[in-house]
Amino acid sequence: QFQGGYVSSQFITDQRRAAVTHSDALVLVTDATLDTVDDMISIIEVVAHDGRPFIIVAEEIEGQLLAALVMNYLRGNMKVVAIKVGDYGEQRRNTLSDIALTTGATFISKDSGIKLNKVTLEHLGTCKSVESFKTRTTIAGGGGDPKEIQKRVEALKSEVEDTDSLQEAERIQRRITQ
Repeated sequence: QFQGGYVSSQFITDQRRAAVTHSDALVLVTDATLDTVDDMISIIEVVAHDGRPFIIVAEEIEGQLLAALVMNYLRGNMKVVAIKVGDYGEQRRNTLSDIALTTGATFISKDSGIKLNKVTLEHLGTCKSVESFKTRTTIAGGGGDPKEIQKRVEALKSEVEDTDSLQEAERIQRRITQ
């Protein structure tokens, strides 16, 4: 679970709870600002053809791309939701990295060297379910490697032990429990 939620109420699947829910979904995780269709068209076409819901978790999703995703969703061409992570700076990058690890996605970042227009199905993660509200999202049953996840948890526990700052220790502990 992390702070951040859907960027448009048009994606809502459960009107009563104002929530977006999907099962057996593909997950793209990036720290890029997504605003043009050109960067994403190839992966959107592949995912639409695949038929599974598409969860896009990014630093920012706006403009032409957001409009295209909403239109595709409303027309029934694909199940999709764009989710913006609510943290800032290094904490946002850490959250995105943790989401990528737990879903088995490749974290498409400025450092990864992978351009958005080169993303394929192999770069996407999976999850059994996602539930997103305006300010909070839960991803369950991620397809990440349990051994790699455990390594990250152990590394974070070491960071907690090594820090002298209570605030920093609490922040790291939140990453472990999320």
